[in-house]
Amino acid sequence: MARKPRIHYKGALYHVICRGNNRESIFATETDKQDYILQIIRYKERYNFKLYSYCIMDNHAHLVIEIDEAPLAKIMQGIQQVYTQRYNYRYDHVGHVFQQRYKAILIDKQAYLLQLIRYVHNNPVKAGYEDGLNYAWCSHTDYLKSDSSSFVDFNYPLKMFSQYKNKQISKYLKFMNVTNETFEKISENELAPLEYRSLFNTQTKSIYYSPESIVLKIRDVTGVKLSEIREKNRRQKIVDARKLLVYMLSEYTYLTRKEIAEFVNVSVASISVMLNSKERVKELKNKIK
Repeated sequence: MARKPRIHYKGALYHVICRGNNRESIFATETDKQDYILQIIRYKERYNFKLYSYCIMDNHAHLVIEIDEAPLAKIMQGIQQVYTQRYNYRYDHVGHVFQQRYKAILIDKQAYLLQLIRYVHNNPVKAGYEDGLNYAWCSHTDYLKSDSSSFVDFNYPLKMFSQYKNKQISKYLKFMNVTNETFEKISENELAPLEYRSLFNTQTKSIYYSPESIVLKIRDVTGVKLSEIREKNRRQKIVDARKLLVYMLSEYTYLTRKEIAEFVNVSVASISVMLNSKERVKELKNKIK
């Protein structure tokens, strides 16, 4: 049976999983893991993709990659082939190193990026590794250090927690300490971008979105732009859109009430009043399902 072609477009986000042939420990040593990272960096520089997260276990690796012009197949072909050659030479090994073709799941960036990062970073925890989240071969520490020289693109995900740098890490850590077993149960169809599923078709409370994606969804549903919402306008259509935006920001982002107030250009007290308008908000919320 012919393989299904990968969906390719600039900006596509993938959860890539690479396993050792027969589940063998192809990343057993520090040298192995470091060598795999070197190949990731090498092809990242060549093909200009973004790496939002990674975790290299002994027998498999997780990568969260957003592609640019070069397709994922070309990127992974380079990484896997060079690593295989170097691995075979290092251990005088003959034959396959990786288990067939890597698995790549197309992900909706706005809806599931943060959940995916949490899932990847929690792999050592689930495996019972003593270091847990502080496992050396995982990008969790890159997020904590926030070093601009890192090959991990942590800035965009951290901005999804807060626009203020001094609050990003604390909110990220709070997010990481939440168990996220539901992510593994979400189908590939549900994980895919808007073209393949409805953006807010979920009742899972652990799902978080960027404020920008919520603004776009509300604009599509109500026809009201953010600039209109931020104005002191009492037209019912705009008032309803404002209430809906406040509710969605409160439920599906990590923004505090103060940050929501600044985003929407109203007082914190007004935010509280809007969130207490439960019946009206419930009625409005049904419009986006």
